[in-house]
Amino acid sequence: MEFEISKKFEKQVYKIKDPIARKRLKNIFDTVKVVDNITDIPNVKAIVNFSGYYRIKFGDYRVGISLEGNTIWFLFFGKRDENTYKKFP
Repeated sequence: MEFEISKKFEKQVYKIKDPIARKRLKNIFDTVKVVDNITDIPNVKAIVNFSGYYRIKFGDYRVGISLEGNTIWFLFFGKRDENTYKKFP
């Protein structure tokens, strides 16, 4: 599948200093390139009441994505806290 990265996502990733989180994020990008279906991505789950929006969970971090046609948009990246799902979608 193809993927695009939003400016907001880019800024959020730039602020993350944790090298392990950056490495895991790179692995997610590599996985997204080769999968044919969004459900083939590990730890992906649809967000309730928001059609086309999903989250990928790893460690204390969450990646918010949306599916538009055959393109996955990376929209949100951040630590899991009480405000995570207020910021996304």
